[in-house]
Amino acid sequence: MIRILLALLLCLAVTLPARAQTALDYDAFAALPVLHEGRIKPLDALARVELRKIYGAESIRGLGATQWLARVLFDPSAAAQDKLFTLRDTDIRKQLGVDQSPERVFSLNELAAGLGETEALIPGLLQSKEKLTPPQEELLRLHEAALTLAQLMGAVNMILPLDGPGAGDDAPDWLTMRKEESSLTRKVQSIIARKGRNPEKYSDDEKFLTLTAMQMDMLGKAGENNVLFRIIPPQWAQDGEWLSPWMTLLGGHGSPEGAEYLQTWKAMADAYRDGDAANWEKATHKAQDMVAGHTDATRLRLEVAYRDVQPLYLAETLYALAFAFLAASFWRSRAAFYRLAIGCGAAGAILHFGGIAARIFILARPPVGTLYESLTFVGLTIVLFAMTIELVRRDRLALLAGLGGALALLYAAPVFAPAGDSLEVLIAVLNTNFWLATHVLCITIGYGVSILA
Repeated sequence: MIRILLALLLCLAVTLPARAQTALDYDAFAALPVLHEGRIKPLDALARVELRKIYGAESIRGLGATQWLARVLFDPSAAAQDKLFTLRDTDIRKQLGVDQSPERVFSLNELAAGLGETEALIPGLLQSKEKLTPPQEELLRLHEAALTLAQLMGAVNMILPLDGPGAGDDAPDWLTMRKEESSLTRKVQSIIARKGRNPEKYSDDEKFLTLTAMQMDMLGKAGENNVLFRIIPPQWAQDGEWLSPWMTLLGGHGSPEGAEYLQTWKAMADAYRDGDAANWEKATHKAQDMVAGHTDATRLRLEVAYRDVQPLYLAETLYALAFAFLAASFWRSRAAFYRLAIGCGAAGAILHFGGIAARIFILARPPVGTLYESLTFVGLTIVLFAMTIELVRRDRLALLAGLGGALALLYAAPVFAPAGDSLEVLIAVLNTNFWLATHVLCITIGYGVSILA
């Protein structure tokens, strides 16, 4: 699989370059639905999760995750040149043939040859019963990240132009040329029969035909295993599950609605590459309208807003300010610092509560399904009980303890979600809302009260 994808990069290197872009509005695009990690989520969420896995952050050189995803989907040749892969281990750099470079961050293009050479090692690492060494784990992670990026780069490349000598701005795409694939094959076979396999003997038109045939073949082979980008609703696929474009085209699951949706994505891709803000907005909103009946658009938009606002992080900041003001009130300007502490603490609690309420609505389950969620929920419990006690006692001690406890838990929570807060689906043993809402919820509330005490 890796070899096919790496060979595909050679094709991507000659695709039509994207034109200079004007400012595009990504709001509608960010909220388009995709099945990812077991649940329906907005494209923005997929982009953040995958970019963090590959690059270690949710933005790259001024591009937000959604903008990066659009670049990967619609201009893969440019995305293949983005420096995303950090290699610090000397042995890994040597294995991949980049040990002479002063750089520490590399693009997929730069690592392609080395990834191909080390591909044979991956099955053994996956099946190994012994604990992997750090360099082995790093090599495995790198291959997984490269495969993910390559799958995203090829997710919708059936609607991107095929280019070569003699092609113009209206170069056909795989989806269009598929109807003429038999005729194309016959023409290429005729060229080879007459002139052999040396491209130097071909005319520009003949070079274009043979390169197109090669690209068609490689795109189709790479698409056979491209299952990451599941944007086709099950109602259109007639198969009971969300499918990727390649799964519908190669698996015989197509439908008129799915075909129209892909054409809308093609209009989106064309507008992106032309930097046409008006047509981009028109295409993204049309795509949004087409899938509106198959998803909960409100839930998708709320998840995008939740990730943009990051209410739990803001609550953590406000708790830190409240704790500092409250601690200062024990020494001087008691009333002024106390009022500031109450204001910041209350604002933080509102954001904290709002963030957890948003998670409940987005995931349609209680907010204690993972250790990360449990820590954030216990933090909210501590603050609410501390504020209740403060209303009665007015001695600032419980509030100081509550703010400190909540701040510590919110600070520690991301440690238990190293891949980022992906709002993940529950494992089967926990996937029962009744017991989560009673047994687990009550226990975590008890944790909060105990910590405060």
